[in-house]
Amino acid sequence: MLAIYIPCKDKKEATRISLQLLEKKLIACANLIPINSLYLWEGKLTSDKEVVILAKTTDKKFAAIEKEATALHSYHCPCITSWKIEKVNKAYEQWVKKMV
Repeated sequence: MLAIYIPCKDKKEATRISLQLLEKKLIACANLIPINSLYLWEGKLTSDKEVVILAKTTDKKFAAIEKEATALHSYHCPCITSWKIEKVNKAYEQWVKKMV
């Protein structure tokens, strides 16, 4: 399993991307988490409020998620990352596999 991390400009964008990924059965679920981000962009220190999509899926779905999220995202260079989930309860893992 993978955890997918995608910061978005606001809740509306995060919801739109999440719904599309769910409808295409690329993710099993998405948590939308408000965050404050600090980063350098074009030589300037930037501080923004964003909403992160934290989604759960299987390893095989990452390429399709990256393609779909990039197409829907408003950022020129969106962050679309994943982490391997090392341990997960069996019932949840089976549910994720069934959903995607």
